[in-house]
Amino acid sequence: MLWLRDQIQAERDMPADTRTTLQRVLERLERMAPDNTKATAGWERIRQQAPKVWEATKPVRDTLIGEAVKKALGLG
Repeated sequence: MLWLRDQIQAERDMPADTRTTLQRVLERLERMAPDNTKATAGWERIRQQAPKVWEATKPVRDTLIGEAVKKALGLG
């Protein structure tokens, strides 16, 4: 999760307020179980608001996201 936060922080094309919001989203996701389907909205928000980060972090984020959430996101 720290690496994902760093990737969002490093994304220069992102408005500062979006960056701050996504950092908070990651903090909440970190406290959730990987298969908690309530996490789906947070991951979806990252996918929509930070598409470059979403694609660049695929190997790491796919290990962090549980199977139930992957299904909800259409990833598995």
